[in-house]
Amino acid sequence: MHNFKIALTVCVVCFITSAWSVGLNSDQLNRLNNLFENHKTSTGGVSEKQIAGVVKETFGIEWEQILDDFSYVSDEPDSTNLYFLLTTLAQQENKKSDDIEVKWLTPFEVDFFLKEFDTCVESHDQPEYLTLEQLSETFKYWKTIHFALDQKFKKLKTGNGDNSKQDNHIVNAAEFLLIMLEMKPDGRGLTLAQIGKFADLYETHKRAAVGINPFASRKVFEELGITINSELQLLFESAQPAGILLIELILAAAELNKDVGEESPVLSLCEVVTAIREFVGLDLSNDGVLMPKEYANYVEKAKQILIRSTNPTENARRYLMKFDGINNRNVADYMQVVFFIVEHTKHCPYDAKH
Repeated sequence: MHNFKIALTVCVVCFITSAWSVGLNSDQLNRLNNLFENHKTSTGGVSEKQIAGVVKETFGIEWEQILDDFSYVSDEPDSTNLYFLLTTLAQQENKKSDDIEVKWLTPFEVDFFLKEFDTCVESHDQPEYLTLEQLSETFKYWKTIHFALDQKFKKLKTGNGDNSKQDNHIVNAAEFLLIMLEMKPDGRGLTLAQIGKFADLYETHKRAAVGINPFASRKVFEELGITINSELQLLFESAQPAGILLIELILAAAELNKDVGEESPVLSLCEVVTAIREFVGLDLSNDGVLMPKEYANYVEKAKQILIRSTNPTENARRYLMKFDGINNRNVADYMQVVFFIVEHTKHCPYDAKH
């Protein structure tokens, strides 16, 4: 039940944050990282006046503008003040950006990455920072990022040959976001129609003894304009159960797919990862499909959210009807409903989302 609540909450958060802000770019993150660079384990090392000056200079935001959402606490560790400052700034409207060509993270991505950072921090009972070794513990459920982080850890560990210095390297929230910005795949996620291709792929091959036909999988990727490399080919030929393989295929596609129109509604890469993670949390049998008893609460809560929408289309109802309490459902089915929850919370009165 806890995982289910997270899944629906994320759908609402992704609209609220993405509708109001452009997030944080690399210039802004670097400026904040530089300000806090020498104060990763200190308290009171960075004053409120210093932070206010950087916020004004770098973001074009008056300090009073963020005080409703952020409070500088002088006796809190600097790393903690930085963490909450980042969460606040990511959602601010009308931020100044000197260079629109720099890389940036959306508000949802900032929220998504910082929550993972915070989860790892809490497991070590530290004030919003990680050591290099702890950094490699994050995103164990996202293979691509986890592998990249492991490589980052090894590179930083041996970077200058001074192991004692590297052992003491501290990563605060700003540096963590810069690392995520560096290694996040370029894929833009998946549209509803593209998710539907994977739903059809599964339906055609779900009764196969093992896996999904490699040629059929390849065709779907080619239709998305994705270049097939040796790593993808190995994935296509996997003998995993169809439901499990479908999860990996969808994630790989979201990481690589750039065939998304500027105006097309889309589940972004981090939203796809979130949906998959929550699907896996509901899949108590670990077979890549949800049995009726596993999705019953999800369907009930999804119906309640869609009912609140001022414009619940027949398509939304049609996709939800797949969860009929009789048949098992796969991750593509699940993501189609998530897609409509995201879309229809846009038309919900604000109070109805809480």
